[in-house]
Amino acid sequence: MVESSKKTTRDKKSIKAKTDNIQALKDKWEKDSPAFRPKWRNLWTCSLKMLKQKTENLSVGIILYTVRLKPYLTLDILRIQDNVKLIYRCSQQVRNIFDMSTKFLDQVSRSGAFNHLIRRKAAMEDTGLEAIKDLSPLLTDLPLTSTGVFGQGLEQTLKERTEKNKKKICCLRCM
Repeated sequence: MVESSKKTTRDKKSIKAKTDNIQALKDKWEKDSPAFRPKWRNLWTCSLKMLKQKTENLSVGIILYTVRLKPYLTLDILRIQDNVKLIYRCSQQVRNIFDMSTKFLDQVSRSGAFNHLIRRKAAMEDTGLEAIKDLSPLLTDLPLTSTGVFGQGLEQTLKERTEKNKKKICCLRCM
């Protein structure tokens, strides 16, 4: 008798713990819950800060390397008179600096674009625009600009969408 009563209380406690865990998870991840938004924003802002630090570290290293090459190049140019080896060496250094700066710009632009796309996806998720099926692909494909996460194309896209909806409503009323 004693064992069965202990077993039932243990079962009740485990059921209560399971329901509490389920409720806590629902409160944490449901979009309607106010507890959802701050946790979600903090998650994304931490990731964005890490990406920003990585891109800054990458760009600083490449810039410093090109700055270190510059004095050697200027010294060689000053010493050039008719020395073929120095002329070749200077031209090679100029090519190297150009290649490095091109690679630097390419790497920074790629990481910047990736950072921008992540910010856009996070903003769409935060504002609930991700849930709108016909609008989500349009916002994802907007061109990258320096005027905010979505740029100026967001307003135009939303205006076009409202006009389409108005036309649909007018067509349905006429029928």
